[in-house]
Order: sequence, then structure tokens, then C-alpha cells
Amino acid sequence: MIIGKKLREQREQKDFLLRQLAAELKVDTAYISKIEQGKKNIYKVNPQELITIWLANQILEIVKKEDVAIEALNIASNNL
Repeated sequence: MIIGKKLREQREQKDFLLRQLAAELKVDTAYISKIEQGKKNIYKVNPQELITIWLANQILEIVKKEDVAIEALNIASNNL
């Protein structure tokens, strides 16, 4: 599962151990591990929906300080 892989990459980039994350979230280490391995679905949310939200957030981070952000997004949308 792409989401689990991305979550693991993010955790490792921040040098956060699995047990640290589990303690922070107050869940079992095995639960986090299963999510990262794609064996457990997060909140029973469609993975495609999570990917879409993540991508939207990435786009927002890139264009949020641009004066012409809405216009650029409209052009991009019309060219899909």
C-alpha cells in the first residue's frame, strides 16, 4: 500500500522510531507496523482518498504563496 510506505518514509526521515510513534499516538507498535506494511487500513478510509488528500496538500504547499495560484490551478485542471 502506497500510504503505508509513505508513512514509514516520513517517520524514518524524522528519525522517529516505531515505538516512539506508537507511544505518541498511544497505540500498539504492531498496529503502526501493520499500517506501514499495508496490512491494516487506516480508519477504514479508501487509500485513494488519502492519496488525493496528500497530493492536494502537496500542491497547496507549492502554490499557497503565489498571487496567481488559483489561475494556475485552473489552467492545470483544464489540461488534465
